[in-house]
Amino acid sequence: MSKENQTNQNEPLIEQGKRGVTNKQMIEALMKHKDNADNWNTLFKMYPDIFISTAKYLPPELRVKAVTLMQTVFPDFKITNSREDRIKSIIDTVKKMTAEKADKEKIIEIIVSNSKNDIKMVLAEIL
Repeated sequence: MSKENQTNQNEPLIEQGKRGVTNKQMIEALMKHKDNADNWNTLFKMYPDIFISTAKYLPPELRVKAVTLMQTVFPDFKITNSREDRIKSIIDTVKKMTAEKADKEKIIEIIVSNSKNDIKMVLAEIL
């Protein structure tokens, strides 16, 4: 199946713009498919970095659903409000996954789904 995965023959699961899939498009898709767990799983698998960065902008009831789905892959994942808490959470998650010899690609996905400055802080703490 292509990246234009479809819910039916005529309707794409998510609309891509000039720059691919953005937070705005992901939010629209998640809201549209809020009652379809299979579509959420597909969106998460197709665009994990966008899915993760979008979760914090979702309404509370959908944010809980998104975090629950992300925790199936990243068990210690949680959305935090303060930058310091968020960075600490990322560092703790990465350290735990590294200790458990988790898939390196999954660890990298967690790190790179953050802002450039956050990535620097995480790497400085871990390395």
